Amino acid sequence: MLSETVDGTRLAYEDYGQGEPILFLASWVLHSDMWEYQLPFFVEHGYRCVALDRRGHGRSDRAPPATTWTPWRTTWPR
Repeated sequence: MLSETVDGTRLAYEDYGQGEPILFLASWVLHSDMWEYQLPFFVEHGYRCVALDRRGHGRSDRAPPATTWTPWRTTWPR
């Protein structure tokens, strides 16, 4: 899935299951595919799992130039 931020950057995320949410966020240079073996376990145990691709990683857009990027204006996908 894709969600667009205020500045037009598209952030990719996967959303599975229902229940108490767990956010899966990969470290630098990795993306949400790294969680493919962990997600099914938590979904089967009643959790909602959201795996996010950070800006410039995986299926998310690259960040705009630093002169226009304002971290307090970004939005979280709903």
